Amino acid sequence: MKHSDNFSCFIPIYNKDLIFARYINIMKYSVLIVLFFSFSMAIGQSQGDLSPAESSLIIQLKSQKAWDDLLANTQLQKAGVTWKPIGKSFSLYELFTHKDTVEEWKRRLSNAPGVLHVEHVGEVQLRNTEPNDELYSEQWALPLMGAPLAWNELDGARTAMGDEIVVAVLDNGFLVDHPDLENQVWTNPHEIPNNGIDDDNNGFVDDVHGWEFLNDGPDHNAGSHGTPVAGIIGASTNNTEGIAGMAYNTKLMPLTAAANSIPTPEIYKALNYALDQRQKYNSSQGQEGSFVVAINLSLGIDFVFPENYPIWCNLLDSLGKAGVIPVVSTTNSPSLIDSVGDVPALCGTDLQITVTKTTRQDEKDIFEGGYSSNFVHLAAPGQLIQSTSSSGTYGLFGGTSASAPFVSGAVALLYSSPCVEFAERALSRPYETALQVKALILNTTKPLPSLEPITITGGRLDIFEAMKQANVSLCQRDSNSILQFGPSIRINKVYPNPNMGSVQVRFTPITLDPVEVRLYDMVGRLAWEDQLSIQVFEAEDLEFNLPRSLASGTYILELSQEGSRDRTKIIYIP
Repeated sequence: MKHSDNFSCFIPIYNKDLIFARYINIMKYSVLIVLFFSFSMAIGQSQGDLSPAESSLIIQLKSQKAWDDLLANTQLQKAGVTWKPIGKSFSLYELFTHKDTVEEWKRRLSNAPGVLHVEHVGEVQLRNTEPNDELYSEQWALPLMGAPLAWNELDGARTAMGDEIVVAVLDNGFLVDHPDLENQVWTNPHEIPNNGIDDDNNGFVDDVHGWEFLNDGPDHNAGSHGTPVAGIIGASTNNTEGIAGMAYNTKLMPLTAAANSIPTPEIYKALNYALDQRQKYNSSQGQEGSFVVAINLSLGIDFVFPENYPIWCNLLDSLGKAGVIPVVSTTNSPSLIDSVGDVPALCGTDLQITVTKTTRQDEKDIFEGGYSSNFVHLAAPGQLIQSTSSSGTYGLFGGTSASAPFVSGAVALLYSSPCVEFAERALSRPYETALQVKALILNTTKPLPSLEPITITGGRLDIFEAMKQANVSLCQRDSNSILQFGPSIRINKVYPNPNMGSVQVRFTPITLDPVEVRLYDMVGRLAWEDQLSIQVFEAEDLEFNLPRSLASGTYILELSQEGSRDRTKIIYIP
């Protein structure tokens, strides 16, 4: 397991309030009268206290002369109405009268000459973007990544089309009845509890809340590792207790593979379970399965390479094609994983996001966390992270296992963007839509000098920056980012791979028109492009040379014709 289970003492309760001020811009020389209920305000010409039997109004007039005329013509003073100015430059006055006559005065004043508006006073609520969870003051990582500001727009609950957003948690189980997790646990909408029948015909009887694969049953371990991982992703928030989760309204799908060490067959079963749920959801347009958008894997095997576990990498690739983003923590060893090995971090599938660890000082941890400018995409906080505990309480958690769930939560938040077009594409074109989400996360990281030479992006997760760009990047209908329907170009083989500069691609075209060839780095930036002619309308071999100036690394090779495209990965070593 890539983690350090270091749960400590409870943290004192301390709430912070972020006051959001509102103001009213009123045209000069206007007068506003407001009526409101109050018990402790200075009033009227005598400056006495407002009694419980009194209420107040504020009135807006056209000019100061209109106020003078109002005093002369409405007999306010004789009726026992008192007042005080709010601001003479705006001619604003607050009036006080008996609560039994307030509605009558509001009606009379609204119809008086020179009066623009009459209002009851409303109680202004503070717009607090920070939650009231008792341990939130100890969750330093969330404000660092801009989560409280992102929560103004995103909550991770549903897409703009109403699809319930789900993150699968593949781990050693989590405490499903933890006070901060019990309302977040995914419920299989197509399974009837405790009836002994596989209602949704997925091969699992009574899998109402996911599955425990080692013992082959519906009951989950209270994993000391999986419980804090789940809390970081999506603990209940603003419920006055415990902690806040990154995607606090997202549903968490428990996929329990074992109690401690996890045999790979159980890993593969769990991956298949999540894949089946999303594939059914896609094919049925939401009538079956569940809308799983990410699967968190805060685990792995050190000192091995993808050729040792090709099935694992293939399953991650299949999840990506279905629209599920695998979020993977790299090893806790401070090693160059290209050299020492790390699976699944080195799988490097199209949709995979591999995460390393930063400290409370917002720097790469020199003592923990693998790195690679080819395979590790970004970092997230992973030191002294307050989260849920398997004891039903709370404690500190750390390592790259704590970093990955922040990114999984960020994926879920972005899927709740208020963009109908994006939500529609998530079902009709799940792979391309997930690529957009991945690119958005990677393109908006916070640059950190300590990460620049040792990760693909050189940055740390910044969910607020991603949220700010989401409406533009996710809602756009750009031909470069969205595939068109119809016949599809297909890449059959790229060789040699790794490549030293001379590339051969066997592919199937859809027309005799020239084919556009593009190379993107792993952040999605265009690194090179060309246009090549083809000879026959059948399986075709393209040959081209990559520029020697291109930096060594992993790239995405794209071929496109008439709006159709196909992509594959290529490793370039000049």
